[in-house]
Amino acid sequence: MADIAGCKALTPTPGSTVTLTIDPTVAVHIATWTAAQATTINVSGTPPDGQRLVLIVVNDGVLPRVLTLGTGLLGNGVITGVLSKNSVVSMVAYGGTFYESGRTVGI
Repeated sequence: MADIAGCKALTPTPGSTVTLTIDPTVAVHIATWTAAQATTINVSGTPPDGQRLVLIVVNDGVLPRVLTLGTGLLGNGVITGVLSKNSVVSMVAYGGTFYESGRTVGI
């Protein structure tokens, strides 16, 4: 998907591991996918300070899916989804790592 107003849409392939490739030239990455199993999320690349990352993950309708923040992501523990609902996690980069700045689960 094309970059729009400094935002880049990422649509990673769902699976047990999701890797998000960071483009250091955009201000915001928005990653969306449907989680159908427990998933570890990793970042490939080094984000510049102040870059934003927004994860929008749809939980399938089978089980509450657990998302673990992996390489390049630091946050407040695992994210446990709600059946057929969305989880939204906002992050900001500093020192080459994305830090969680907010989360909403079950919307």
